[in-house]
Amino acid sequence: MEMVSYLAGEPWTDMPSCTHRVLASAAQRVNDTLSDDKRHLLVPLIGRLFGTAAPEDELESKRLSVGLAVWCARQVLDLVREKDQKVCEDAILAAEAWVDDPSEGKRAAANAAYAAAYAAAYAAAAYAANAEQKVSMLSGLIDEYDRLTGRTTHRKVTAIDLSDLRDRVASLAG
Repeated sequence: MEMVSYLAGEPWTDMPSCTHRVLASAAQRVNDTLSDDKRHLLVPLIGRLFGTAAPEDELESKRLSVGLAVWCARQVLDLVREKDQKVCEDAILAAEAWVDDPSEGKRAAANAAYAAAYAAAYAAAAYAANAEQKVSMLSGLIDEYDRLTGRTTHRKVTAIDLSDLRDRVASLAG
């Protein structure tokens, strides 16, 4: 995420304003759980994280966050203890219903799912068995963002961008 912030011209941070917080949280978790020799697998995703900031409209922002949380929750549902799966599935269905109809009566489901968005993103990333699965999960979450928002284009990260990043990281380490 620091690389995204740098290429976006933002201050060096792992939570750049150009990236949706659920996606940034998931990307951080994946990055933090990868070994140094596997982090290169994230490079193709850098350009896909640009321009994913939450919509200005508060309701649409919450609906998007809930939709992403639901996707993440579905990725790890099979890891939930069997006796708790029905409760989790009911919460997912309630959140999906709210996304489809964000009326006041369904606000409790939305608030619960919204609060769980970061936890779900972290959990989905953490439970993948290997580096390739972790990166695939993050890519799938970005795909879900694209599906929910209708986004069809991504920023291209060039070899020059990557060279600039390498130099920036080297200067920070040096």
